[in-house]
Amino acid sequence: MPTTTWDTVPRADNERGHCIPRRWFLLADRGVDDDGGGRCSRFCAALSPLARGPAWTPTTSSVLPRGKRVAFGCRSGRPAKGILRQYGVMSVAEVWGTWDEERARRYACDVHCPEPAESWFRGTTVRAPRAVVFRWLCQLRVAPYSYDLIDNRGRRSPRVLTPGLERLAVGQRFATIFRLVDFTPDEQITMSIDDRAALVAFGPLTMTYAVSTLDAGSTRLVVKLNVGRRGDGQWRAARRRVLAWGDLVMMRRQLQVLRSLAEATS
Repeated sequence: MPTTTWDTVPRADNERGHCIPRRWFLLADRGVDDDGGGRCSRFCAALSPLARGPAWTPTTSSVLPRGKRVAFGCRSGRPAKGILRQYGVMSVAEVWGTWDEERARRYACDVHCPEPAESWFRGTTVRAPRAVVFRWLCQLRVAPYSYDLIDNRGRRSPRVLTPGLERLAVGQRFATIFRLVDFTPDEQITMSIDDRAALVAFGPLTMTYAVSTLDAGSTRLVVKLNVGRRGDGQWRAARRRVLAWGDLVMMRRQLQVLRSLAEATS
């Protein structure tokens, strides 16, 4: 019978809770008590600089709630990844650059896609006013602002604002394969894939770009993606494992480009 190796590491001197090795490259945002009873308080263990963005200084380990156990091996024939998911562990591909409170919020994509198979998050801090950041999000109507050679047929995404793109209306085309399904000026833009070929390749996907004021002159830009449909099968779940990493690469680049352009404009 497969055995389980549990790791409970001594408490860190400078942080609450227990530590797990950085090599796991996991991000946890909730947990279950050791006895399988109630829920633990929400927690976040970041094991890569990608997980918290440039403001975070990596240390030799990251924090889990006190007394928490995490499985390396298998239990009852289930792979370790399944056990980790039971404990609320999420990979860097699913959560990048966002905070606990941001992931706990409800977004417009949750209305338009209420039962996704998975939700992914990406976020960054922009040193520009919220209205400026939102205006650059409107530019997604004409270009994806990621790796143009891959997703824009080699055409360079515009580096200056295109007049009139801020006049939004439901049904408009965004980033080539999306349709605008919801928006709130200077707050959020929500879009869904409606291109037939893209639906075959990626499956259903609805996402919200949300902007909120962090402090004077700074804005948080957070993207939530609701991917697939609950219970859509193991094959689609396996496909999402690959798509999550690909999306992280492309969207990380997109957010970096939009951040740079917004900061240069303000």
